[in-house]
Amino acid sequence: MIFVFDLDGTISFDGKSISLELLESLTELSLKNQLIFASARPIRDMLPLLSAFPKELLIGGNGSIARNKQQQIEIVQPISAHDFLLIKKIITDQDLDYLVDSDWNYALLNRDEERAQINDKIDQCHLAKNVSLSEIDRAIKCNLLNPQSEIILHELKKLNLEIVRLKKRKVLI
Repeated sequence: MIFVFDLDGTISFDGKSISLELLESLTELSLKNQLIFASARPIRDMLPLLSAFPKELLIGGNGSIARNKQQQIEIVQPISAHDFLLIKKIITDQDLDYLVDSDWNYALLNRDEERAQINDKIDQCHLAKNVSLSEIDRAIKCNLLNPQSEIILHELKKLNLEIVRLKKRKVLI
């Protein structure tokens, strides 16, 4: 049988750990079944929580990236080069804070952690590098951390993207 688990809010309630009891249950379940773990997080940020399951399929970035059973990371659905150029222009023109993920590394500028509340969830094991936005060639996910204007949302809606608005934290994904 195949079991698919979402990470945040389903098997991890603090975004940083999975209870020992739940880990034991998942390990037992994995002995006779296939487990798949899914998350909005990129693969690198799923690994610290799932180190007990090195061979299981991981689906990250809301389906944009996966780690297969051979532990290879594959970009399944990147943001198109055209859309990414426009996103970078919006970020620059509007002086936005952002988290942009690639297959492994990321670009992060966050000048208001109190509002965004994401820094401690990014690359917990220091597996990747925080690179400049210009060094990201293929983006799988962009989080805009301080969008202040409906104009930004209007511009983003012109692109072929899924847009999620987290009003509490003022984040566009």
